[in-house]
Amino acid sequence: MLGSQYKCSVCPKTLTSAHDLSLHMKVHTEQESGGDHRCDMCYKSFSQLSLLRQHQESHVGQVVYECTECDKAFAFPHLLDEHQKTHAAGP
Repeated sequence: MLGSQYKCSVCPKTLTSAHDLSLHMKVHTEQESGGDHRCDMCYKSFSQLSLLRQHQESHVGQVVYECTECDKAFAFPHLLDEHQKTHAAGP
């Protein structure tokens, strides 16, 4: 889409492509790692299981990037790419 802008839902940043937004979101997921309960969709971490479960509801209806090797799914394509490397590495 020519001229489209993609707004970050966490900060005021606006990007010009969905790919750039996906890469930008990695900054936020890395900053929010601080708990033992991690979301498999976006890798955000939470200190309490109840907070993780509440957060996971925010993914309902989102575009999902599914792994072709297993049943995992991710909210962002760069997280799927990173995950799929684990299959390529082998045992």
